[in-house]
Amino acid sequence: MRNKIDLRKLCPFINKSCVTNECAIFNEKFERCEVGLMTYNLYLVQERLKQWLDPNRK
Repeated sequence: MRNKIDLRKLCPFINKSCVTNECAIFNEKFERCEVGLMTYNLYLVQERLKQWLDPNRK
């Protein structure tokens, strides 16, 4: 387990101390951010946008 000092890390998204349980991407089970899920979801959005912006789409 991590000690209390380790949980006070700096969040790269808000540039402040990590808010842990109040954060939508913080996973309590792993005691860290779920950045991998964010990148996967951004990939899905990118693929959908490609479909919508495709000029050959009917």
